[in-house]
Amino acid sequence: MFLGIVTGVLLLAAPAFQSGDTTFAVDPHGRLRIDNVRGDLRVRTWTRPAIRVTASREDIEALRIREGGPLVHLEGEQHGEQGDYEITIPATMALGITGASADVDVAGAGGEVSVETVHGDVNVSGGAGIVAVRTTQGDIRVEGARGRVEANAASGDIDMDDIEGDIEAETISGGITLQRIASSSVQASAVSGDVLYDGTIRDGGRYTLSTHSGDVTVGIPRNVNASLSVATFSGEFETDIPVQLTDTERGRRFTLTLGSGSARVNVESFSGDVRLKRPGFGPRSENP
Repeated sequence: MFLGIVTGVLLLAAPAFQSGDTTFAVDPHGRLRIDNVRGDLRVRTWTRPAIRVTASREDIEALRIREGGPLVHLEGEQHGEQGDYEITIPATMALGITGASADVDVAGAGGEVSVETVHGDVNVSGGAGIVAVRTTQGDIRVEGARGRVEANAASGDIDMDDIEGDIEAETISGGITLQRIASSSVQASAVSGDVLYDGTIRDGGRYTLSTHSGDVTVGIPRNVNASLSVATFSGEFETDIPVQLTDTERGRRFTLTLGSGSARVNVESFSGDVRLKRPGFGPRSENP
């Protein structure tokens, strides 16, 4: 049960209220839920066991803040005007955000992060454990996460950089770019867009990279142990690495074995090209 339910701001000093700035103490290992956010939302972190909300006076007044034990709930008005907020939280705090029309930017997160919005771009820097991002119309970018990352966009691009952990990425209308990835399990699929993967291929790992209408480009490290299933139904197959085809099926499907073949890599495009390259081919020249 939530305690201390108020309309406006909890534990609010009058001067802070007048300036559109309020700070209140929280459990740094708790969880913050932000619902019905509209407009621009920036979340930053600090080492203090407190939450700070910065916005216009009217926007803060529109927030309903509820606190109960380790859970803090910030809720905007269901049909309120759009507002811009900057919220600073403890770096160790878990974070959950939902919004109908909101651009969300999270930086410095050290706990679990969940963001879901209908219209808006989502940027997440950091996060640990599970990082889950979903938007119906907008782009998704996740960088520096350590844990499982799930990203789903109906109409928008998905971009991940410097990720350690399992990855599941899906978009209908947009491309997927995965770079500087350290993972044993990657699933990336697009319906209309290119898919690019430049990261590890570990022994025993499972990697599935596919698109219906677009190109798929995969970095293949040297001395890798992988069995590759490559399908290009109406596109071209290109490779910068020496490979020997061990099996060919109808529909332009190829099976390639590198080293012991321990990892399983499935690469498929229905109406696009499939390219195998050496790592470091992507747009970020600093990639190893």
